[in-house]
Amino acid sequence: MSYKIKVLLFHAVVFVAIAITVALYMPPYAPTVRVPILMYHHIDADPVNEWVVTPEAFALQMRTLRDNGFTAITLCRLVDFVDYGIPLPERPIVITFDDGYRSMYEYAFPILQRYGMVATNFIIGHAVGMDTYKDTGHPVIPRFCYAQARAMAGVVYIQSHSHDMHQAAFLEPGRPREYMLRWPDESEADFTQVLIADHRTISAAIYAELGKPVFAVAFPHGIYDDLTQAILYAEGVRVTLGTRAGINRIIYGVPESLLALHRFNITDDINGEGLLRLIG
Repeated sequence: MSYKIKVLLFHAVVFVAIAITVALYMPPYAPTVRVPILMYHHIDADPVNEWVVTPEAFALQMRTLRDNGFTAITLCRLVDFVDYGIPLPERPIVITFDDGYRSMYEYAFPILQRYGMVATNFIIGHAVGMDTYKDTGHPVIPRFCYAQARAMAGVVYIQSHSHDMHQAAFLEPGRPREYMLRWPDESEADFTQVLIADHRTISAAIYAELGKPVFAVAFPHGIYDDLTQAILYAEGVRVTLGTRAGINRIIYGVPESLLALHRFNITDDINGEGLLRLIG
């Protein structure tokens, strides 16, 4: 029996057990919360593309959320709601950043502090603290280091965007891994080993540097399949996030509602009214 089938069977057994528990002990309705998730990447004065937001636009967006009764929450609070029914605020929202750019520390962090918000940044393990791509010397947008991550503790929470499965194809000397997917000619067993090793590498680094476990993964480019999801779930990942736009329905007692979460990519031209229309 393949690893994927074993994991999926285990997943099914867990799901049935949860369903029975829910039926026996829950009230006759399923408490559900509506949670929008925002996705950012880089903060910079020059918004050259849809992944860059100016500090001014970001501050306006955060002020809009605060002034309209939204409370930014951590992903851990979503897990606690699903597992234990611990209530969430009336208008919860999750703010996320991908890639670990230093602009998080320089611009986003003080703005988040100013407006009483928290965010999660999904870092690329091999890029932490770097301003060049691996050992190529090719300049890249600088990333924050672990010391800066520690300075942001309590406001910015760190989770995984993979250790080295979000590669830049044109800078890789061999066959690149741009996504958390197996290659067409790669066996399931070989890919499983690669993904487990990658996940354990970044998990160990984050725990060693920050003292926090990795329980959430943002898929590189938002791309994944059932095998990827099953492997990460077996490794203890409770929350996974893609890049499709949409509102999430998080359900008490249903851990599957934490998987492949939707996110709204927030661009520089989204003003306060536009943000409120987007997240409803």
